[in-house]
Amino acid sequence: MMNHERFVYFLTGLFLWAALAWASPPAGSFGAISDDLMGPVGFLTRVLFYISFVCGVGFLLGSFLQYRYYRQNPQQVKLSTPITLFILALVLIGFPIVLIISKTAPWSGF
Repeated sequence: MMNHERFVYFLTGLFLWAALAWASPPAGSFGAISDDLMGPVGFLTRVLFYISFVCGVGFLLGSFLQYRYYRQNPQQVKLSTPITLFILALVLIGFPIVLIISKTAPWSGF
């Protein structure tokens, strides 16, 4: 068996173990069961928010570097590259912020 296959099996086992460890004994109603399932979903949401923000900051720095390279030699780097990276950075940074604002907005209850 190859090393990357062992790593995939290890990660799968780790995630299954974490899911089983997080789960509590069966509850009395479906509402209690859904409340138990919302814990891991909330954790995954926070992780995706942080990943999105970190990737957005990375793309923002990359767009500035690509623009600097464009200014030094316009034939080597197209102008569309830093513009695309900048737009992608704005989307990745803005997405978690918009979701957080929309959760606390007055119209979020509708």
